[in-house]
Amino acid sequence: MTGLTGVACGSTIIVTSLGTAALAAGGRFALFSGGTITGNFGNVILPALAAGLVWNTNNLNVNSTISVIAANPTNLRFNVSGNLLSLS
Repeated sequence: MTGLTGVACGSTIIVTSLGTAALAAGGRFALFSGGTITGNFGNVILPALAAGLVWNTNNLNVNSTISVIAANPTNLRFNVSGNLLSLS
């Protein structure tokens, strides 16, 4: 949406992908432009992404953008000694 004088967030925002190309890491999308953004969306519903990708909504309430980033897998190492479990 463009030409807004302000956006008062609340309730739910639903984003759908209308393109045929798969979304990839590095993709950035501005959902609306113009004016100030106040409040927070109570619920954000986004389209599914391919394995290894996640949505970054950190800037949604700042500058109305969402982006696709690579997921950071957690690689834990463990060691068991007696009844002590150590994770690193």
